[in-house]
Amino acid sequence: MPRTKGREFAFWLAYTAIAPVMFIGLTFVLGAYVVNLQHAFGEFFGGGDLFPLAALLLLSVAADIRIESERRDPGYFSTYSEPFFVMLAFGAVLAYGGMKVHVLDTKNVEATLVPFAKLSVNFIVYALVHTRIVKASLIFGREHE
Repeated sequence: MPRTKGREFAFWLAYTAIAPVMFIGLTFVLGAYVVNLQHAFGEFFGGGDLFPLAALLLLSVAADIRIESERRDPGYFSTYSEPFFVMLAFGAVLAYGGMKVHVLDTKNVEATLVPFAKLSVNFIVYALVHTRIVKASLIFGREHE
């Protein structure tokens, strides 16, 4: 089959961005409805486990920007997204460590987990949206291959 930009973007989106989040979402659904956990949202996402996934996503697109910049000028938006993504990924790993330590040290886990879960889910959604935009500009902005 011929390699097209649309197929390349679709495969990247499916395998790198959506599939890992879907697997994590599936475990949440199983925990919430099948096992019938009372506070499943906080328990599944409150530990910040989505932060390393977001960091990997951000770093993979930052690497793609670097590789693409060797072939052509990636553009203003992508050029400034690369160091931003690296800093965000570093911050995500630090936040993940801080959240884990806080959750393990706190006595009132339920009050801590839900805000951490919301932060974790919001961060992965942001990472998915921003990396999708930059990756699309990298793929569809290419001249000819």
